[in-house]
Amino acid sequence: MKIGRLLKADEYDLTIVLDYSFLSQLLAYFSKAYYRLGYDYRGRNVFLNITAKAPKYLNQPVEKYEKGQKVWPEYIHWQRLLFLTGLIEEKIPETPRIKVNANEKRLGRDILKSENVDFSKSLIGINPFSRHVSYRWPIDRFGKLVKRLSADGWQVIILGGPSDISLAKEVARLSKCNPIIIAGKTSLKDLVSVLSFLKLLVSVDTGTVHLAASVGVPTIVIYGPGDPQIWAPPGENHQILQDKRYCYGCKQPNCYQKKHYCLENISVDQVYKAVQRFGKNQ
Repeated sequence: MKIGRLLKADEYDLTIVLDYSFLSQLLAYFSKAYYRLGYDYRGRNVFLNITAKAPKYLNQPVEKYEKGQKVWPEYIHWQRLLFLTGLIEEKIPETPRIKVNANEKRLGRDILKSENVDFSKSLIGINPFSRHVSYRWPIDRFGKLVKRLSADGWQVIILGGPSDISLAKEVARLSKCNPIIIAGKTSLKDLVSVLSFLKLLVSVDTGTVHLAASVGVPTIVIYGPGDPQIWAPPGENHQILQDKRYCYGCKQPNCYQKKHYCLENISVDQVYKAVQRFGKNQ
């Protein structure tokens, strides 16, 4: 409610809600924007005045998709929302890109220099963290992966937000080597500048993957509950690792199985070999 009061302090012409949560749409209403754009989902369009129908599959487990269902990436749905405003032309959506200018590039280099990054080595980013527990590959496996990559001569950089600092340190401890930790040390804008220096990013299914892809960095993404058809990084030169033998694509923030099959069935060897294959193709 505090955010709602702050929103009332300014005047807005347009509010765009990109997800379909009750809270997000309520905040749009509090903004008092003349136009409030978002998804018509479970009757919540009462808070909006321009709506598009939300595809059912965005919130459904993969197993409940309709047979033959065409599944579109989420960023295309977002672009279609913007078509309704007239802000962009209705055409084939382009792959999202972020341009890093010279000043931002310099900032990224300065951040990495301050952490004593060895620029003579190829830089590889490791992002083990997601706000959803069920999307996380086991931390000990990241530790083993970091150890093998460091031994191969990569300069490993562990990414993450302020809430990930302790786990980042745990990954470093388990690796028994000295990766660079910048978790919690960058703003979102600074992170984009840092990502532009990576040769490769290895990550779980989270937003950092899309930021990396948007600046042209290849990625290897470890998927479990998420659906790559919707959330895979756009563009080429990305590899998806997902085990579909037991269960996958439930989209739940917590796992209710006896064992976290979808992610525990992905081994360190699989991820390491994916990095090796990438290295040979560059």
